[in-house]
Amino acid sequence: MAERGAPPPERGLTYILALPYSGSSLFALALGNADGFVNLGEMNYLENDLNERRTCSCGALVTECAFWGPLIARAKAERAAGRPMLSFDTSTRLRAVDRRNPSLATRLALIFGRSLQGIYGAEDLRAYRQDHIGFMELALEETGSHEVIDAAKNARRLQVFAEASDLPLRVIAMSRRPVDAFAARIKRARRRNRYYRQALAPAYVFWLLHHYRQMRSALRGIPPRSVYYLNYEDFVSDPKGTEKALSRWYGRTVSFGRTGPADIRLDQAHVYTGNIWITRGTKGAETVTLRPPPKAPDLTRFELAQFRFFALLFPVLRHGLTPRRVRS
Repeated sequence: MAERGAPPPERGLTYILALPYSGSSLFALALGNADGFVNLGEMNYLENDLNERRTCSCGALVTECAFWGPLIARAKAERAAGRPMLSFDTSTRLRAVDRRNPSLATRLALIFGRSLQGIYGAEDLRAYRQDHIGFMELALEETGSHEVIDAAKNARRLQVFAEASDLPLRVIAMSRRPVDAFAARIKRARRRNRYYRQALAPAYVFWLLHHYRQMRSALRGIPPRSVYYLNYEDFVSDPKGTEKALSRWYGRTVSFGRTGPADIRLDQAHVYTGNIWITRGTKGAETVTLRPPPKAPDLTRFELAQFRFFALLFPVLRHGLTPRRVRS
């Protein structure tokens, strides 16, 4: 915490860039407990996921939540007065850059490196950035915080903010052991895709490679001093050490609100987008216990063999996302 008489910390934006299923939602909850931080969850879905039945992680309907209700009402009033701001119109569709299932043409354009301006249009991206930054600034004003956390994970969204932002940008690049990220994706495929067969495992390896490529591309535009690389395994196995490392990086004390060596407070969290465990499973819970992942990934021998084969060809599948891999 700042010493008495010291100037207030500069307002800023912490963007969590992460692989899907990397524990970023849990980490954002922990970081949101730090003094002066406010966690808004996956901000890219705030408008799209809002409806009259949507509930906050605190258990209340979003429209009746002590945190979100006044904040959304103020945002609507500010937008009506002409300030760049999210609309929170419940009929709002996802803006182009945030669409969960972009068209094949858009996917190919992103894969082959076409600029975001060329895909989405410079004017639309400018309006997108201004509206989201406007709401971040409003959240800082209303909560008296100095650092807003956007846990969107999305590499495209990060590139939009990296191009220009009224808030100083910091990035926490979060990943986990590549084979565990692969196993998490396979687990979801088994549960959600009735057509999944083990022979399809290589497609999910390339899914993982695609995400690594997007993350590396987005990070090339960020000054190295503004990026902190965090492994999920380090966070859950040594939260105290992670607090100390982040405190050095931010230049001020960061505390996860631990009530025990690995117990993180949840009672101050207000999130309604993102991981279903966050938006549904935490209601009424006061803490969550961090547990290291199992040493052996939940994969069949064939699935693991497929991953190991491709890991011989692609070093990122062996080393994961590191500063060295980003610069190469």
